[in-house]
Amino acid sequence: MRLGCRPATNLVRAGAAWLALALAAGQWPELTDVWLYAGAALALLALFDLGRVRALALPTAERELAHNLSIGVWQGVSLELHNPGDEALTVAVYDHVPEGFVGENLPSGGRVRARGFLRLAYRVKPEARGDAHFPGLDLRLASPWGWWRREIWLPLPESVRVYPNFAAVAQYALLATDQRQGSLGV
Repeated sequence: MRLGCRPATNLVRAGAAWLALALAAGQWPELTDVWLYAGAALALLALFDLGRVRALALPTAERELAHNLSIGVWQGVSLELHNPGDEALTVAVYDHVPEGFVGENLPSGGRVRARGFLRLAYRVKPEARGDAHFPGLDLRLASPWGWWRREIWLPLPESVRVYPNFAAVAQYALLATDQRQGSLGV
C-alpha cells in the first residue's frame, strides 16, 4: 500500500493569499508583522490539518462483478468502501481496469460517514478475449479542512475471463434461420 500526502487547492489558495500579503507588506511596511503572523498561523494550521489527514482510518474496499464477461458488452461493476474510523471521509476512487477494457464513470467518489460505507458503480466493456486482471484502486482522501489530499494505493486483485459474445452469435443464428424459412415460403 503506497501512501502520500499532497497539498490540495484550498492550501494553495491560502498560500497565494499569504504571498499577496507579502507583496502588500513590501509596499506598506506596517503590514510586515501581519504578514509574519499570518505565515506562522498558516503553517501551524496546515501542519495541524496534515496531522489530521494522516490520522484518518484507511478505508477498506470490495469489488463486485461477474467473473465471465463478453467482448463488446457493457458490464456493471460495484465498489463498496467501508470506513472503520470515527470521522467521515471524503474520497475519490479510481479503479484500475484491465488493459483492453473501456471504463465509464471513473473516477468516482463521495462522502463515507463514520463507521459506514459508500457504494459506487461504474461500467466496463472488454474489447479482447482472454484472462483479465483488476490490480487495485487509487484512493484520494481529503483532509477535514480540505487543505491536503492523502493518496493511497489499495491492492484489490481480481481476475475475470472474457469470452466472445455468444448472445450475439445466437441472435445471428436465429436471424439466419428466420431468413431461410422466409426464402422457403414458410
